[in-house]
Amino acid sequence: LWVSHQLDKDQKKFVFNLAEIEYINSSGLNVFIKIFTRIRNNGGELVFCQVPDKINKLLLITKLNNIFNIHDSEEEAIAHLLG
Repeated sequence: LWVSHQLDKDQKKFVFNLAEIEYINSSGLNVFIKIFTRIRNNGGELVFCQVPDKINKLLLITKLNNIFNIHDSEEEAIAHLLG
């Protein structure tokens, strides 16, 4: 997994731009949760940005929007990580 490789290289901050995601199911959400947990357990932080409305609604319904840090733009996400 790319994230594991980056964590092994001591990278701690990640931005996932979801602009191109058109559909996600429970398996996809589970992958996000596992990646988020792995990053957090290694002292890192994951930020999502440019989440399409359809995906954002799913995150609201599942209340994952309270767990994931979500920003409108990539610039805002990066600024959050650097701030």
